[in-house]
Amino acid sequence: MQPPDYDDRREVFDEAVREEAARQIAGSADIGAELLAENIKGADIRLMNDPAAFVARCKELIAQAGESFAGTIVDRVHDFCDRPQWQDSGVAEMVRHALNDHWYTPILGDSP
Repeated sequence: MQPPDYDDRREVFDEAVREEAARQIAGSADIGAELLAENIKGADIRLMNDPAAFVARCKELIAQAGESFAGTIVDRVHDFCDRPQWQDSGVAEMVRHALNDHWYTPILGDSP
């Protein structure tokens, strides 16, 4: 059975991971551009003829991608928490590793 404050601590931890992921993603134009490109692929091409509508839709897509991606990173960091080699690691290090795994594993194979 979990201690009564476990859910509160987990929520605080998850929020810290989301904030760190957002900070690291914002610092990388490549990741931000890739997230946007993936989401705009499905956007209606007619929006290209209406710049204001296109910009509005892009903002929506970026927000959606960020929320979805943050959830993925939180899940990956939780996986790290169960591994002994990550016990002394900070949130920033685990997020950086999760981002590297996400973007480079498909190209390079599993990371060590």
